[in-house]
Amino acid sequence: MSNTTAQPKHLLAFLREHRGNEANFQQINEQIGQALQEEWDAVQRESLQEVQDKYAGAYTTAREQGGSAWPEFERYVSELEKCLLAADKAA
Repeated sequence: MSNTTAQPKHLLAFLREHRGNEANFQQINEQIGQALQEEWDAVQRESLQEVQDKYAGAYTTAREQGGSAWPEFERYVSELEKCLLAADKAA
């Protein structure tokens, strides 16, 4: 098994470092995509995938419609943080 224990902490640190700027969406989304390729617990993987599908999708849709997508970005980051905190606690 890979570094399941360290991974949530690494992602949390990355997320907290990059959450203040909406322009970091792509970087954050890529890091989550990489995490999904690793050996995560099935429940953690499902939860992370759900957040990525639902909240990243909502952000992308809001950006395409124009105007501010900041609320959707913040919701995405907040939900990722909750998911990663739960994964870190379970590890």
